[in-house]
Amino acid sequence: MLAVEACKDGGDATQTTQRAWPNDPLAVGTPGWTLLTDYDMSAPLPVGGDQPIPGGQGWKIAGNGPPNTTAAWLISDPGAPLSPSVYAFQYSAGMAMGSAPATIYYDGFSTSEAYVGYWWKPSSNFFIGPVGTKITFMFNYGGSGGAYLIFHPGNVVEMSTFGQSTGYLNWDANVTATPVTLGQWHRIEWYLKIGVGTGIARWWLDGVLQGSYTNVTLDNAFMAFQFSPTFGGVGPPPKPADDWFYFDHVHISKP
Repeated sequence: MLAVEACKDGGDATQTTQRAWPNDPLAVGTPGWTLLTDYDMSAPLPVGGDQPIPGGQGWKIAGNGPPNTTAAWLISDPGAPLSPSVYAFQYSAGMAMGSAPATIYYDGFSTSEAYVGYWWKPSSNFFIGPVGTKITFMFNYGGSGGAYLIFHPGNVVEMSTFGQSTGYLNWDANVTATPVTLGQWHRIEWYLKIGVGTGIARWWLDGVLQGSYTNVTLDNAFMAFQFSPTFGGVGPPPKPADDWFYFDHVHISKP
């Protein structure tokens, strides 16, 4: 895989970025862009309320429980594409819609544009639910608005915006709707630029552009990124069995 080659590459940082995160503006040398965080998800996750992850390079966690419950924790996965340690988010059988096993986040920045890349795997038995399962969020508007990527019931990755002057809007995969293969790793890349009716949103799955829009409303600077993989919305049905989301490595850049 490209990401494995990047991890082992002895060349310069630009070559590594091009291979690991090919749609990052840093990969093509866009002037003014810098790396915000590149975290290999190697630090154990503490249990409890909102707190920094010890050794987590500025990443934090909220609402976490102990391993083997509805929670997130560090595991080893020799088959992971970029680093041998990954974060496993467990959804326990009977879990109701409307919550996430935990929330892992990076904040304290302010930017009008952002690129995010990470590796994601839904377990082979993953139950998406009737309205989908959210994957990751980018917050703006003081933390009350922004956008999220969602694993849609059609087995594709789509986007929604929320809390803006336009309210909730769904944005489908209008370029390519690549079916997600359960039980396999997939690289997600996501680019966002603020604007009122002129904002830009693009996302890729395994290097293939899925959605591209230039008429999005994102009406304030981005200030936090979250892995908060929320199961559905409200109401039944609950999770029929234990299943998981896995994440390996996360890379964020901004101008």
